[in-house]
Amino acid sequence: MRSELWGLRDKETNELVLEYWASSQKHKALFSSYDRAQKACNWKHNMHLEPFKIEPVKHGMWIHNDEWWEFICTSCHRGIGNIKTYKYCPNCGARMDKGEMKK
Repeated sequence: MRSELWGLRDKETNELVLEYWASSQKHKALFSSYDRAQKACNWKHNMHLEPFKIEPVKHGMWIHNDEWWEFICTSCHRGIGNIKTYKYCPNCGARMDKGEMKK
């Protein structure tokens, strides 16, 4: 398992770039080191790319706290009031797909 993963981001829009063109071939834009990501950026100056470290995805679920009338994230243990609009924890960014909400 890799200890770190680097990706390419568009400098103007700040969006993750998943594929890029090098010469006449299409390549995936995920790299095992900063040096490789930087080299990919240098191949295409007109694309305005920059390397950035990709953090591993966290997973969690909401647990209802009856005492405080809030929902607690199992990843960061912080609470929020209404979870109907959140598929991700707004505090830590964990994806809420680990299971059903507990009451």
